[in-house]
Amino acid sequence: MNSKPLRIAFLSLLAIIIISGLFLFYFKGISPIQKQVDQLKTKIDSDKLVLTSLQESIKQQELHKVDALKLQHLVPFDDFVDQLLLDLKAQETLSKSVISNIGLSYSETNLSTVLLQMPRASGSEADNSSEIVTDGNVATDPKISSVTLGMTLQSPTYEDTLKFINGIESLDRIVKVDSLQLTDAKDEYNLSLTVYYAPQFKGLDLKELLPKPIFPGPSGKKNPFNVRVPTIPTEQ
Repeated sequence: MNSKPLRIAFLSLLAIIIISGLFLFYFKGISPIQKQVDQLKTKIDSDKLVLTSLQESIKQQELHKVDALKLQHLVPFDDFVDQLLLDLKAQETLSKSVISNIGLSYSETNLSTVLLQMPRASGSEADNSSEIVTDGNVATDPKISSVTLGMTLQSPTYEDTLKFINGIESLDRIVKVDSLQLTDAKDEYNLSLTVYYAPQFKGLDLKELLPKPIFPGPSGKKNPFNVRVPTIPTEQ
């Protein structure tokens, strides 16, 4: 009869020992691991936030780079007068016109004034492009240089003159038609154009991405003045 209470006491003690062991195992083994897991989760969440912030920063830098590149297509860092003269020559051929008496003059103006007066530049473009970052400093509404070309243009018809002007205005860079005046000669006009450039764009390090000037290649002649006249054989 006394063995039953003894057995119950033994089982109770054994249960207490097992439960105590389980608690000890949890606090000594599982709990530290769980804390490490929680810490790793917190670190991962923090790293995700940092990564998202970095990605957003990179995205903003890329957008700024694209905006700056687009702006440099409109207002390059050099005058590129040689390329402009080639473009004028191409439009001269397409419109069957003849250019003579070209004169150049240089001056300065504000970038915002140029962008606002151009029909191709929207309000958002003008607002986004009114500040240029150079060497980490923000230049608000910087001064840019301009080249004004005065020329005499002779075209077969007025429509050909408009074709010439439209071709010039369709160039990548900003070309502003200042004036078009009739002369005493028939089908002859005095035309004034202005293009812009900003030397401070060189600090943006985007020179490699800019459109390169396109110059015609050599004709392959050793002597360009030596013209070979073909001969036609005659019957004897």
